[in-house]
Amino acid sequence: MNVKHFRFICKLLSGLFKGLATVGIGIVVLGFYLVLFTDTGSFNFEIDGFSLFVSQSYIEEEIFSTAALIVSPYIIGLFAYVLFKGSSLLDQLEAGHSPFNSTFAYNLKKISLVLIISDISTPLLYSLFVTLLADGHYFNIALGSSFVIGLILYAVAEIFNYGIELQELSDDTI
Repeated sequence: MNVKHFRFICKLLSGLFKGLATVGIGIVVLGFYLVLFTDTGSFNFEIDGFSLFVSQSYIEEEIFSTAALIVSPYIIGLFAYVLFKGSSLLDQLEAGHSPFNSTFAYNLKKISLVLIISDISTPLLYSLFVTLLADGHYFNIALGSSFVIGLILYAVAEIFNYGIELQELSDDTI
């Protein structure tokens, strides 16, 4: 494997992740500015992925916009955290550290769990705020791509843990 090429890709992706996280935070700040100080700003939230169950009564569009205003910082904050953590892991790989250590596997598993939990909790949290703000009810359970990516990263973290165990077993044998 070409190590220089691998390190270049890690550095490039790390910078891209940091940039995307910064842009996401900037969009939330700009969005709040537009909502609070202009008449043209609003937040919109659409459930990503496959809806498993949806139940709702008639709810005005303003309610959805207000609930999106409440939930959007949570969503962007979680994904900014995931992107910054992923960037940190790529920085470690770019510096020449092995992914087969317990800290790397633990951080990868933490990212995967944040993705899984956020993908499950985001539609539920949005449903809760819409229901609390409306006279009717709104309930949506959905799973999206973040859930699948989280599951894949969890499996990769377990593969790294297995590699660590094999490496320790090999070192003990020798």
